[in-house]
Amino acid sequence: MEGYPNRDSLPYQELYGLKDCQKLVRGTLRYQGHCVLMAAMKALGFASEEVIKVDREISWFEYLLSNIRFESCSTMFLANHHITQLANTIDQKVFTLAQLETLLTKVFNRVFSQYYYKDKSEEQLYKDAEQITYTLKWMGVFDPKNLILNNVTHVHNFAAHLQTLMNYKQGETDLVAMQHIFKIVYPNDPRVYVKKSTMVKIGHRNGKSAMAITVGVPTAVATQLILDGQIKVTGVHMPNISEINTPLYEELKKEGIYCEEEDY
Repeated sequence: MEGYPNRDSLPYQELYGLKDCQKLVRGTLRYQGHCVLMAAMKALGFASEEVIKVDREISWFEYLLSNIRFESCSTMFLANHHITQLANTIDQKVFTLAQLETLLTKVFNRVFSQYYYKDKSEEQLYKDAEQITYTLKWMGVFDPKNLILNNVTHVHNFAAHLQTLMNYKQGETDLVAMQHIFKIVYPNDPRVYVKKSTMVKIGHRNGKSAMAITVGVPTAVATQLILDGQIKVTGVHMPNISEINTPLYEELKKEGIYCEEEDY
């Protein structure tokens, strides 16, 4: 697994009354390689809100080949023989080896020109290049049957394509894990106390996902509590006040959505 900061953690310091907290991190865990791949997809424009306009049916391969621009730099980030090695791992009969090498050269020139790659060795670059190539193959970028959607944004194209690849198969489900860890030092006490709060929720096979349950059920329960008059505050509030979170938490425990608390 690998972890990275999940946006700006600092507002939570005031929100939760942690003014004396010296280190506050809000992070996300992903499978190894997630950051490399998502950074690459962003560098290649897959997250762009720009609308794609084409005048004919065009494959992902053709579109990327004609639209990824070379960065204005003199550096070739990967040796030619490395590009050829990677191109030879692509099993398809439509595009020539030269076309594959051209696209991969453009891809890695674009991705590896980003500032976070400036200190990586060629060995590290090649390792990342292997992972990016494997992902592009898995995405079907080198399959001419995979066509770009016209008159929608790049990110819509990307999301729509991933949706076809990543739907749950029969019997598959998801897992949601959330954990808060507090390390506490009190005045005149050298010991470090730890409070840990952990929630693990597994989705229903061939039914509702854990993500749907943990997002949808709290919303539904909060709505019911308002209708029943158990939550009386009006206006827009975050659920960090006892008038909201106490009855909400009690009802969510009945639905199996709660955290296990540990002190040590």
